[in-house]
Amino acid sequence: MTNGPGTSPPAVSAYVAAVRDELSDLPPAQTADILDDVREHITQVAQEYGDDVRLAELIDRLGSPSAYVAELRAAAGIAPPAPQPQRAGFGRRLLRLLAAVFGTATAGFTVVTVADVVFSLSGAPAFFGVPAAVCFVVGGASVLFLVLRHEDPAGELRQIPGACWLGERVQQLRATSWGPGVIDFAASLQPAWWLARAAILGALVASVSSAALGTFVFVVAAVASVYLGRAAARGQMPGRRAIAIYGLNAAIVAGGVFGVLAIAQSPHDGYVDPIDQVATDGLAYSHGAGSIATDAGVPVTNIFAYAADGALIDQVRLYDQDGRPLVLADTEPCYEEAPDGTTFVIANPWGTNVYPRFVAEAHMSGSCVPAPPEPPYGAQLPTSADADDADAGAPPAGQRTGQPTGEPRPAPSGGTSAPGK
Repeated sequence: MTNGPGTSPPAVSAYVAAVRDELSDLPPAQTADILDDVREHITQVAQEYGDDVRLAELIDRLGSPSAYVAELRAAAGIAPPAPQPQRAGFGRRLLRLLAAVFGTATAGFTVVTVADVVFSLSGAPAFFGVPAAVCFVVGGASVLFLVLRHEDPAGELRQIPGACWLGERVQQLRATSWGPGVIDFAASLQPAWWLARAAILGALVASVSSAALGTFVFVVAAVASVYLGRAAARGQMPGRRAIAIYGLNAAIVAGGVFGVLAIAQSPHDGYVDPIDQVATDGLAYSHGAGSIATDAGVPVTNIFAYAADGALIDQVRLYDQDGRPLVLADTEPCYEEAPDGTTFVIANPWGTNVYPRFVAEAHMSGSCVPAPPEPPYGAQLPTSADADDADAGAPPAGQRTGQPTGEPRPAPSGGTSAPGK
């Protein structure tokens, strides 16, 4: 069979078509230029076998089309095609989906929780904080299983739905006139973050332990954090190490948010409420005509007010729900014949409902001299940790200095009582 002028034998056309398929990753114009040279070369080889050349003969002479293209790429300096990624199994695709869904949910619940704490929207930030914690755990576990023993952890993370979208948004930001400046400014804040994450870790330890241990953890964590941050900035934390640093940052941020949530949920803001101490001693206060006393009949002779932060408030006016001054019953005034050291609580000169009341003490000279009041908890309410330390070696509740016992105190000689001592 003789081919017409300008036509190629069927074997040549088939071989060229196979070569075209092997070059499908190249731009069309470049492929067309290469195929012109390839067709000319193969046609010359085919002429040696005549018009009835067979495809098997061309493959025996030139090699398979894939081998021919591989030699062609090597000679022309063309990179081989990128290997086609294998389709991930069902388990890995499920983990990617879980990481995307629960990661997004974590961010959303965290933002709402922080807003609720800052602006007191619902008064119950745990309503959103608990779902945020659950989503963080599930999403973090999914990411951990994805990158565990994976040859390219960063590439695997880019396969999570939405990761490419975030990358595109960052590139769009860089393309704006002001984007590079914002990104550079954020990058310049890295040293501050290195110290901030150490401070968060120290504060979390201090909240569950003691201030001394929290300070120690902060110092150690600050040194380690700065070292890791500088190494990462210099590109010395590739692969799994960088992923581990990112995971650590996420865990610290989540811990800080949940720590703030726990503090906001605490009913006493970290301080021991003296009323709780009284309640545990089986005491209750009853209001009478112009007087306040315990259920055992011990009169309340002075009041010490503490602010929400635990600081003692001096010279405070107290009123009841109807705007009437809250006035304690009058106590026996100091008299010169009282035994030395006997104390008396006297009304505050600023008003009968101004507290704490003043204290006078009988002196051995026979006169009454002013004495400083003795707040039952000092100038600052004890923290929960202080109370635990004190309870370890303190006498039973109700026998500590400044705490009511529920029983009348013995009157000193001379028939006077010693209120406020």
